[in-house]
Formats: sequence, structure tokens, C-alpha cells
Amino acid sequence: MRDVVWILIGSLSLGCGLVLDLPPPQLHDVGAEEDASVSPNGDTGTIVPNDAGDPSDIGIIRDAAQDTGADEDAGRLNDVGFDGNAIVDASVNDGPEPLDGGTIDSGHDHDTGQVDGAFEDAGPQDSGPPPCGPACDTVDLAMGGHFTCTLQGDEQVYCWGDNDFQQLGREGAVQTRPVPVSVANTTRIRAGESYACAQNHQGVLRCWGSNTWGQLGNVNPDSQPPVTVADLPVIQDFALSKGHSCALSNGDLYCWGRNNEGQLGLGDRLTRFAPTRVLGISDVQHIALGIASTCTLSGGVNVHCWGSNSDNQLAFEGAAELLSPPQAPTIPPALGLSVNWFHGCIHTVADTGFCWGANHNGQLGNGTTNPSVNGTPVLLLDRVVEVTTGGRHSCGLQDNGNFVCWGQNHGGQLGLGNLEDQLIPSTVAREGDERFQRLKAGYYHTCAIDLRSRLWCWGHNGLGQLGDGTLTNRTEPTLILFD
Repeated sequence: MRDVVWILIGSLSLGCGLVLDLPPPQLHDVGAEEDASVSPNGDTGTIVPNDAGDPSDIGIIRDAAQDTGADEDAGRLNDVGFDGNAIVDASVNDGPEPLDGGTIDSGHDHDTGQVDGAFEDAGPQDSGPPPCGPACDTVDLAMGGHFTCTLQGDEQVYCWGDNDFQQLGREGAVQTRPVPVSVANTTRIRAGESYACAQNHQGVLRCWGSNTWGQLGNVNPDSQPPVTVADLPVIQDFALSKGHSCALSNGDLYCWGRNNEGQLGLGDRLTRFAPTRVLGISDVQHIALGIASTCTLSGGVNVHCWGSNSDNQLAFEGAAELLSPPQAPTIPPALGLSVNWFHGCIHTVADTGFCWGANHNGQLGNGTTNPSVNGTPVLLLDRVVEVTTGGRHSCGLQDNGNFVCWGQNHGGQLGLGNLEDQLIPSTVAREGDERFQRLKAGYYHTCAIDLRSRLWCWGHNGLGQLGDGTLTNRTEPTLILFD
């Protein structure tokens, strides 16, 4: 029987001695001089030690107007998906091999089902699932580096996990259970590495957390509570990364934040502290951001990518970076799109999977660990309705509600009940015949919403990012209940 965790909405501060997740890859900025230029428009928490035991290595860059060229933030132990700079060649590795971020739990328990006391009725029992109350109300999901946020049916946002940059919308330490964020009337949420944003019914965007490079849309320090992104038209969607953000307004694309490798698509490497329209691309329907790259889905099926190309994350060779959107698509026609550290995947028009970029843990799903310049079909994956990419793993949701994952599995982020990397898609363990409707991956953890709108999470949990009230890694989906 899989772990079922009842979550009491509240706050829990943890002491020292946390078992930690690891950071994303160390990044080295080759565009330091350009990025240092600035465009004119442009409760005390627990100290979490690093691998070397030095609690001072938190890598916070307080001056958002200057990029020193050394990505200090990437050396922190709480960095996530999404989102920075010129990368060291991942032919050696696409980041330090993360150690185990927490105690491993296979996801099985030894509950015999015995209820204390005598049964009043010894007859046949109802085999249907028990009512889950408020838990059956999760409508949207956002995965940060080492934190998670959800949107509930009452339009309330909850976040939990790492809080070094106030990405939980409050001061304080790590939270292992959901805590509410002070935003109302929310219709959509997204999370970057160490910050998050919420869109309301009026198309206004409010953000909180890390603002090292102006990714919150202003020049102020890290923020809590949420602040409104100014100078932005009414938006329909948005995406967040490590240090840059983008939003859609009537098919037009606006980006801001870090730009050391041209990830904003503005033709230069100047940091922007306010939303700036990206020229040369229109009719955009979807955005996905890598650490230092941006991809869009436009014209119904066309995928364009720009920014860093250190690991072929732009799906072509011959250039280390692109500073503006390319004229021609470099990816096959797509219906859905997801990118993360240094690889990306699409849901093709044939309802299959197709991935490109770095592949050191098999995250491309082609049966090898060889990188792919122009992309490769994902083996044994069809009837796809959604794809999602984590730091070094990928997952796909199929039209029958089943889902599969592949790639790195050192913390159980594939949900298979083991810790073995998978070079091709493998079916995630499920509770009975549960089916799923949404699936999202963070750096080292994964979460999904089932057809009853319940939330399940698994993988690394060294900073409480699974929300089950523990710091224990889970190798199989764990039900997260809000009570």
C-alpha cells in the first residue's frame, strides 16, 4: 500500500541536520562583460549546510544589476528547474552527480488494514476509495527546483519545500507541509528555480521569491509577499526559469531578467528589469524555459528555441548561442513542449514523444546515453497527451491516464519503486487503477494530479518538496492530502 499522508495546513520549521538535495550543474558565464551591462528599461530560517559542510556557501547575489560572470547561485544546494548562463560542456557531465537527498522509502508500507477495535459490521466492506475531502480539489501544479506549489479549486495557492529565497511567499525555514500564499483569485501558477508567480482573472501577474537577476520584473531585493509585475499587458500564460521569465499577451512574447546568453531573445546580452517585447516571433501559444534558453510553440505546431546551445538544447549545431529567435523551426511539428536544464521534449502531432539535447542519464528516452543534436524519437511512447522534463529525467502522460518516466532516478523521481536510471520509458507505479490528468517534473522530484484532482508526489525530499511532512525520499507516488 502506498503512503497516504494527511496534510494539516500549517507551518513547520526544521532544525539543522537536514538531509539535502543537490544543486543543478555549476554554470560558467562566458558572457560576463555583456551581462554586467544593464538595460535602462530594463522568522529566521535554518541554515542548510552545503556538501562540504560550509553553511556560508549560499551563493546569493544581491545586486541584480550586475552579473559577475560566475554563477554563484548554481552552487547552492537548493537550486531547480528552470531556468541561467554559458554552461560547461556536459560531455563530461551535465552537472555534479547528486547524492541521495534524503532517506529512501520504497513507497510501500506495511499497513495490514486492521482497524483498532471490533468491526460493528463483519459483512462485505465497500471496496471503493475513501473520500478525500479538500484533497480532491487540486487544479494546477508548479514545480520549482526544490519546492512545489499548487492551485486549489478555491483559487488559493499553497507552496512547500525550500524557502531560502522566500519562494514560499513568506519568511522562515523549510516547510514540509503546504502553507498558503497571499495571492487571491488565481487562475494559473508557475515556478522557477527559486521563485514563483500567479496569474489572476484579470491577466495580472504577481511574483515572489528570488530576484537576483530581476526575474520578478523589478530591481528590488528578493520579495515576499507577492509583488505585481509592472509594464506588462494582460497576459494569457507565462513561464519561469532560473533567472529569466517570459509571458504571452495576445500572441506576443515579453521577457525579462537574466540575459547573459541571449535567452531573452532581444539580440543582446543585457539584463532587463522590466518586461520587454521580443521581436521576430508572433502567434505564440506556449513558452518553455531552460536554464539559459527559451523555446516557443507558435503557429499551431512550430517550435523555435534561442539562448544557450552548449548541450544542443536548441536542437541544432554550429552555434554556441542564439541571441534572437531563429527564422525557421528546428524541432518537428508539436502540440506540446517542455524544456528544463539542458534537454527538451515535445508532444508531436502524431501523439508520440521526441526529445533533444543532453542525455547523460538517458533523459532523451532513446535507449542510449548519447546526446542528440537534432533530436530523437522517444522509444515505446505513443498516445501522448503531455510531456514534462525535469533536471535529468522526463515523463509522458498517455491518453488512458497512464504515465511513464525515464532518465535519472537517483532519488526515485521516476516513481518505479527503485533507484535505477532508465534509458527508455518505464511505467510509474500506481495505486490500483488510478488514472492521471496532469504531470510535472522538478529538478529531482515529480508530481501528478489524478482524475479525482488528488495530488501525488515522489522523488527527492531532502528539503520537504514532496509535502508529506517528512524529509524522506519516495520512490513511488505518495498521496498528499490537504485537511
